[in-house]
Amino acid sequence: MIPVFKEHEISFLEEYIKLMQPLAETLDFLQEEHNTYYGYLLPSLVSMKTKLQKLKISGDIKQLTVPLEAIIKSVGQRFKEFLTLSPESKTAVIGAVCPRFKMRWYNAFKDLNVTTYKEIQNWVVEYFIIQENKIPNENIQSKDLFF
Repeated sequence: MIPVFKEHEISFLEEYIKLMQPLAETLDFLQEEHNTYYGYLLPSLVSMKTKLQKLKISGDIKQLTVPLEAIIKSVGQRFKEFLTLSPESKTAVIGAVCPRFKMRWYNAFKDLNVTTYKEIQNWVVEYFIIQENKIPNENIQSKDLFF
């Protein structure tokens, strides 16, 4: 006879699924083979962190509180420059201003004393000015010779 799962084992597995779901969804999304861009990184990280924090606050996790804390801490440490909008994360911030996300992800930072909308706007403008200056000037005379 095959032993049946006990109630506490089932609740452990249910909590494990709840705990790992935000991480697994984020990894799946970022590892897609089509239509995945660098601009998706920051909003995805913010979304995952928010979901994990809501899970912690909800009290739904009782047996796996230590692993939940460890995941939140590890994500925070590993992606600190992105999650604090430090100047080192400029390229990710600029990429995250893509039409799919716009600036919706920024609301997760409203309680922190971090980079402001104005600073982000300046980062984006500076980036595009630099990119525009990198484009080689075409010789106008060569176009005229064509006609």
